[in-house]
Amino acid sequence: MNAEPDEYHSTGGYLTVTESPYRTPVATAFLEAGVEMGYENRDVNSERQTGFVIPQGTIRRGSRCSAAKAFLRPARLRPNLHVTMRSFVHKHSAGRQNAVIACEHPEKQQQQQQQNREQLLHPAAAAAADVLINENKRAWAVKYEKYDEIHVVRARKEIILSGGALMSPHVLMHSGVGECSHLQEFGIYCHQNLKVGYNLQDHIGIGGLTFVIKKPVGIIQSRVENVPTIMKYALFGK
Repeated sequence: MNAEPDEYHSTGGYLTVTESPYRTPVATAFLEAGVEMGYENRDVNSERQTGFVIPQGTIRRGSRCSAAKAFLRPARLRPNLHVTMRSFVHKHSAGRQNAVIACEHPEKQQQQQQQNREQLLHPAAAAAADVLINENKRAWAVKYEKYDEIHVVRARKEIILSGGALMSPHVLMHSGVGECSHLQEFGIYCHQNLKVGYNLQDHIGIGGLTFVIKKPVGIIQSRVENVPTIMKYALFGK
């Protein structure tokens, strides 16, 4: 890579970014062909990307380094972190009152549960809510469903919504943040009139070239999924 490591890449962080440890001879041939045509071998994460490059990815020991692996695993034993799986933010129904309130002090659970039920039935919150917002436009709780049971988790300070390009606007609109005329079509109380989701930019695929090569060096299933390759990956991560 041509970029200076201290300018565009660092070390010691939780998320590992690297090139794939495996590449076919075709990949190397493409880089050499680009140089012959006058293009540079670039770092795709540097200032300039025009050229030929081996793509980088969030990879650790040959496998995907997800956000969960990078950030949650090191912090999984912290006493102030709780991760709930198979949980889905839930549209509020005023008729359902079997909410389970998450609180630090079990003796206050019944009192908080009653308070939340009253707030959930407030006209400003009863139409729809994933992130519960009060009349002062302050997000105060998140409601989710797990194993057919509705849970409400209260927030002391702030709520971070990180659902991606599709689910973040989905949750916002279900919570009453979006274009009011659109939300009202679905009976959702509008807390804030914003054009949520109108600038959606996401790619669902990537273009590429398909061609025939003379030597058996391409990536096909029989060459990748076999005992020697699996053993090499298990032992060396590549």
